[in-house]
Amino acid sequence: MNNTPKELVEVWIAAANAADLEAFAACFAPQARVVDAGSEYSGLEAIKCWAERDIAAVNLRLELLDLREQDGETTFITRVDGDFDKTGLPDPVLIHNRAVIRQGRIERLTCRLHAPDTGRAG
Repeated sequence: MNNTPKELVEVWIAAANAADLEAFAACFAPQARVVDAGSEYSGLEAIKCWAERDIAAVNLRLELLDLREQDGETTFITRVDGDFDKTGLPDPVLIHNRAVIRQGRIERLTCRLHAPDTGRAG
């Protein structure tokens, strides 16, 4: 893949939304690492298992809201929906993703809940 980081993220999101695990895994380098919800997945087989369980099985839907590139990292915010337990989660569910992308593939991806500053006193 010789995509720009933005194009790669768009392909990754489209593959996730289509539950296309082969296309999803193709976005990652063979030695890639993913950290999501406090768990780490290393290598394509582990990443495919994570995607099957946490993306495809719950009909996860992602919408890209923001993407920025700085200092060799790509950060992007996604709105997330699907058939997963949303108890205790904000509405909408926003995920802050931080990726290291080299040679058109994701080498490292960290996903965490995004808590935007609402500017409201609470």
